[in-house]
Amino acid sequence: MGGVSVRDVQVCRWLAGIIHLFSPGRAIKRNSWLTVDGGELQADKFIAAYSAFLKRQGKLPIPGWVDTVKTSHSNELPPQSIDWFYIRAAAVARHLYMRKTVGVGRLRKAHGSQKNRGSRPSHHVDASGSVDRKALQALEKIGVVEQDEERGGRRISQGGRRDLDRIAMTTVEAEDDEDEDEE
Repeated sequence: MGGVSVRDVQVCRWLAGIIHLFSPGRAIKRNSWLTVDGGELQADKFIAAYSAFLKRQGKLPIPGWVDTVKTSHSNELPPQSIDWFYIRAAAVARHLYMRKTVGVGRLRKAHGSQKNRGSRPSHHVDASGSVDRKALQALEKIGVVEQDEERGGRRISQGGRRDLDRIAMTTVEAEDDEDEDEE
C-alpha cells in the first residue's frame, strides 16, 4: 500500500508522451511526417512533389536499365511506373534529409520488403544495392548529395537542403490552400 505500481508508471509515461505531443513549437521528426515551419507534411506527398520536380528539371541522369531491372529479389516483376527511378531518387533524398548520413546498406534495408516464400514464413529481404547506389550517384551528380569523409556514407548538401526546403514549403502551402478551399 502506498507504493507505485507498474501500471501507475505506464500511465505517467503515456501522459507525458501526450503532453509532449501537443506542446507548441516542438519539431516533429517521425518517419511518415516532416515538419516545415509549423506545417506537417506527409512523406508520400513530399516524395511525389520532389520526384515531379526532378523530372521537370531534367538534370537527373537515368541509367539505361531502368525499364528491365527489379528493385529487389523479393519482387516478381520490375516496377510498373515509368517514373519509378525519379520516385526512388526522391525517397532517397528525403531519407537523407531526415537523417545525418546514410550509406547504401541502410537504404537497402529501408527499401526492402517481405519475400513471399510460399508455404514457408515470409522474411525481410533487402532491396537492390545497385538501384540505391545509382540513385545516390545521380543525386550526387546534380549536387543534392555529397560524400561524408568523416563518418562515411553520404549526406545532403547545402544546395540540396535548400531545394528540399523549398519543395517542402510549396507542398505545405498548396496543402493549406486545398484545406482552405474545402472549408
